[in-house]
Amino acid sequence: DSKSIENTVIRNKSIIRIHELLLLDRKYTARRELYRLTQDIDNRDFWQNATVLFGQWGWHDGAITAFRKTSASVTSAINYLYPRPYPDIVAKESARYNTPQQWIYGIMRQESMFIPNIASSAGATGLMQLMLNTARFEANRQRLNRPNRSSLRNPALNIRLGSGYFKRLYRQSDNNIVIALASYNAGAVKVKKWLRSTDTKDTLIWIETIPFKETRLYVKKVLENITIYSFLIELEGEKLSDYLKQVNGDR
Repeated sequence: DSKSIENTVIRNKSIIRIHELLLLDRKYTARRELYRLTQDIDNRDFWQNATVLFGQWGWHDGAITAFRKTSASVTSAINYLYPRPYPDIVAKESARYNTPQQWIYGIMRQESMFIPNIASSAGATGLMQLMLNTARFEANRQRLNRPNRSSLRNPALNIRLGSGYFKRLYRQSDNNIVIALASYNAGAVKVKKWLRSTDTKDTLIWIETIPFKETRLYVKKVLENITIYSFLIELEGEKLSDYLKQVNGDR
């Protein structure tokens, strides 16, 4: 029954080790332990209970990973799949830049799965995956201290700089969130080149013609995230089509 499966999850030796590692702030090792466990156990009910447990712990990336091993509907675990950590920081930066909270959460979820100390092979760091030069340029614009990779692991600083940088891209993109998202992922120079080479003004068509598969999928996924977060934040009437402003191929 469901209670016995719940007990099986709680008493699982790997789950116990994961919890201890998280308490010791050894999240990287905890993720490796979780990955090994996903290879060993293929019981969907086990992972559904693990999703709930990890969500209760506040281990957001763990809950998302566990959910992928279940057969549950998204709606049954939507708050675990689309968490809203750092609410005070996000609200503050949303107000500072007049940037909707669902945009910030949508980008963070895709960039880092809410892992504050994550770093990419290219050197992007933190919740909003900022490159060091980008972060320093943005910090200089905001008259903040010059950041380093260590300071970019700080959620407050990373969210502030990332939100400010994205809002600047948004303004430079004629307030077109699709173009801004593509620029955030691939760089504004590449996106301007793509725009000059297009003969369409239809945003959906333009997304499908983005030459970089990574950027194409990134834009789609963040738009999906934003739409779901809009629902969770209870923004009445907001829908995906609200973001599909025409692209300007003459840029």
